[in-house]
Amino acid sequence: MLSTEYIGPRARNRMAPLSSRTGAPPRRPRTAAWSVAMRGSRTEWRVLGLAFLFLLGLAAGLGWRWNRAVDELLAQREALRRTDGWVSLARLPPFVPASLEVVAAARPPVRDAWPDPAGWGIALDLVRQAFGLGDGVWDGVRAVGLAALLRARLDRPALLEFDLNRSLWGRWGGVPVWGVRRAAELYAGVPPERLTLGQATALVGLRLSPPLIEPARAPGPAGARRFEVLRALVDVGAIDAGAAWQAAREPLPFRVASARSPVTRPPQWWRPPPVVRVPASLRSPADTLP
Repeated sequence: MLSTEYIGPRARNRMAPLSSRTGAPPRRPRTAAWSVAMRGSRTEWRVLGLAFLFLLGLAAGLGWRWNRAVDELLAQREALRRTDGWVSLARLPPFVPASLEVVAAARPPVRDAWPDPAGWGIALDLVRQAFGLGDGVWDGVRAVGLAALLRARLDRPALLEFDLNRSLWGRWGGVPVWGVRRAAELYAGVPPERLTLGQATALVGLRLSPPLIEPARAPGPAGARRFEVLRALVDVGAIDAGAAWQAAREPLPFRVASARSPVTRPPQWWRPPPVVRVPASLRSPADTLP
């Protein structure tokens, strides 16, 4: 017998029949809260999409600018190669590039964090000096990006040769010394092809981090740096302990150069200065010899 008891609207909804197709209860109508949540999620996705597009455009713009900067740096390399000051690796003693490689691999930013630390150290040093980058966060990001592009364009021997001829090798009397040829002639008084092991490691020791800017004023730190480079060469098997000991006993090239003071003299200071004779009609009575 059917019951005549009143069934309210809520109970009637609970007792609603199952869907004939899926066996699940009918879908409830969308509420206002659900619509607001959907609109909020769509807004978040739009914001994330716009942020992604902005970052993508920023990366593309930075890549374009950095590529142009690397192009300019490589143009400087080609200009330097056409000058008399350029020194190729084939003309240098083998311990000169080997010394620079161990110094580049020992720099703290790349020593334990990068594959091929010597190549990364050389590339980072080049771009930092070429573009005047400091130690800030943004300058560090720029240095890594530019170094990656430079390494993609030059192999390791070309990078090493470029670094030898382009980088700063300290200062002499406040004047920057650019390139290994200028450094060898000023500090050691010989062309780079004739550098001894002691002279070469003393010069490369200037590049240890932090760089030694005025080696002529600090011969003590210069000697300690040379010993560090010699020990690193022994560790990698480039030289033996006997050669390192003999090189460490050589006099520092900075003292020899400071005795000559070549920067304060003309480029060809060993030649006598030319005699300038003033015509008698232009001489004053005080300048006239008896």
